Amino acid sequence: LYDITERKQVEERERLHTQNLSYLSKTALEFVAFPPERNIFKHIAERIKEIAGNSIVVISSFDEGSRLLQCRSVVGLGKFTNRLLKLLERDPLEICVPISEEAERGLRKGKLVKVLGGFYVFTLGQIPEKVCKAIEKLLGLGNIYAHGIAKEGTLFGAAVLLTRTKTDIKNRTVIETFISQASTALQHRLAEKELRKSEEKFRLLVENLPQKIFLKDKNSVYISCNENFASDLKIEPDKIAGKTDYDFYPKELAEKYRAEDKRIIESGKIEDIEEKDIVDGKEVFVHTVKTPVKDDQANVIGILGIFWDITEHRQLEQQLRHSQKMEAIGRLAGGIAHKFNNLLMALRGYSVLLLKQLSDSDPVYENVKKISEVTSSAALLTRQLLAFSRKQALDLTIVDPNLLIAETGKMFQPIIGEHINLVTHLDPEIEYVKVDSDQIEQVIMNLVVNARDAMTKGGTLTIETRNVTLNDEDYQSIKESKPGRFVCLLIKDTGAGMDEEVVKHIFEPFFSTKERGKGTGLGLSTVYGIIKQHGGWINVYSKLSKGTTFEIYLPAVSFKPEKSTKETVSVQNLLGRGEKILLVEDDEGICKFAAIVLRKNNYVVFTASNVQTALDTFHKEKGEFDLVFCDVILFNESGLELVDKLLSLKPKLNTLLTSGSLDKKTQRVVTGEKGFLFLEKPYHITDLLQAVKKAIVQH
Repeated sequence: LYDITERKQVEERERLHTQNLSYLSKTALEFVAFPPERNIFKHIAERIKEIAGNSIVVISSFDEGSRLLQCRSVVGLGKFTNRLLKLLERDPLEICVPISEEAERGLRKGKLVKVLGGFYVFTLGQIPEKVCKAIEKLLGLGNIYAHGIAKEGTLFGAAVLLTRTKTDIKNRTVIETFISQASTALQHRLAEKELRKSEEKFRLLVENLPQKIFLKDKNSVYISCNENFASDLKIEPDKIAGKTDYDFYPKELAEKYRAEDKRIIESGKIEDIEEKDIVDGKEVFVHTVKTPVKDDQANVIGILGIFWDITEHRQLEQQLRHSQKMEAIGRLAGGIAHKFNNLLMALRGYSVLLLKQLSDSDPVYENVKKISEVTSSAALLTRQLLAFSRKQALDLTIVDPNLLIAETGKMFQPIIGEHINLVTHLDPEIEYVKVDSDQIEQVIMNLVVNARDAMTKGGTLTIETRNVTLNDEDYQSIKESKPGRFVCLLIKDTGAGMDEEVVKHIFEPFFSTKERGKGTGLGLSTVYGIIKQHGGWINVYSKLSKGTTFEIYLPAVSFKPEKSTKETVSVQNLLGRGEKILLVEDDEGICKFAAIVLRKNNYVVFTASNVQTALDTFHKEKGEFDLVFCDVILFNESGLELVDKLLSLKPKLNTLLTSGSLDKKTQRVVTGEKGFLFLEKPYHITDLLQAVKKAIVQH
């Protein structure tokens, strides 16, 4: 006989070892293929119970922030489930147990540890001691074991075994190995969950960005895109994969995009591009950033693109550039006109004086008369330039726009002819405006004449008025506009129309579409300047063969029209009575002309070309002047400051100011507030004599 006990024990150990390896191989494969929708905590609990046998298994997750173990699954309660729920008065999955740092360190060790002190100690007092005793009795608890679910120093949770015997737990090594597997699986599961959360956040971010985003492979084939981009293409985002630019854009545009992609893929460099795109069949401008996508070996494998609509931004930039250009042209035109005005005034003044000395039969009479007429025409041009540069003096009154159109309209039909139909739509509730009536009449007449010239074969001329209120949102859609209450004056024709390029330049001085010799090119620039000077703006809409519409916006006022209280100075007997006048003018030609006219009309005139000479003359004559006639803008000096000094010396001194410009230097608002009379250059002899007489007799 042979004793084979030891051999059988070895064989049994080998069998169990093989069985355990097979079991652990199976559980490892289960974790590899574990479906994301299944409860991994419940799976871990079931497998541990399967290994441990007659026991109850509790699996908890650990929250590092709150340092709480949250019960996730309980397996093995069987018939005791309902009675346990009654004792606890809550679901076990609602139980959270705080752990100390010492307990946390123990769980991180990766060993099955026996917990001493019973169920009450185990729950750290989260369940009343009386209830814990009742649970121990109900379940017939023996020992409590705990094992941390941890990986690479990170604690994810804990596995707790509640045995029903006092003996040591069986299959300890298998349990510990399985929990190690479970720790790895849980680490991956939590990482996947965080990745999905991160991906979801990224997806939400991408989907909610106002920009359009797309991803292409290195063959310029779309892989994916966000909702905004798909919306432009009239396609669902998940339908774009496999499509190319040729599926969405005209051939020329698609080839341009593919050429860009090819260039970026070959260079591996980011490109920042402003280009055209097609959205809803309309051409728009977009700003595109295309970035090469690279793999781990730095090989370009595709392109990530992001772009946004800059059409409105481009339009605003164009408006700004146009406004700046018009402002610069206006300053130039105003400066030229001011200087030219002074020359014309002297030339016309002397020609008029000369005509008065000649008889009609004099051989040179007609030549001098022609000079006077030509200077008058030139003076009209300078007034138009000043109107464009917004440097004309305005005589503002509150008027009813409908009445203004009605008065001006008496001349419309003779001007436009019988072949053009005139239609008016005047709002009966139209608000009032504060304008220079003569200037606005000029604006209307200019536009009516332009409309007539555009309808050589006949058509319809429409004139409308309406009230417009623009809030902070509305005004952004109307060029050059601003918030507030306005009166809109619309003048529309059905004539030849204009293309975009002509419309861009329509308000520039000397720009004309008429034949050479049939226009100065100042008509619409004058209109533009007058409306801007009134605090309004003018827009033009036109298409070839579709006609043209001008919309003029003027600020509305709440006051009613004022009754005219203008003083009229009799043109009879403008001769002076020996009154002394201090004439301050830095332009030698104008100064001599004005002095001659005044002296011929019985005034005593002292001249000065600058402030100091004027003060010296005033003191020398002991202030015995009846009037100071002063240019507002003197060379590097202010006529207003001179007048203030003279008035401080003689408060009742009569004052008459003059200027050929209306920029900040003239300070017309100040002159008006102080009650000073103002004579605009260029002035006629009669204008001068009337203004001087009025200034002298006003006191």
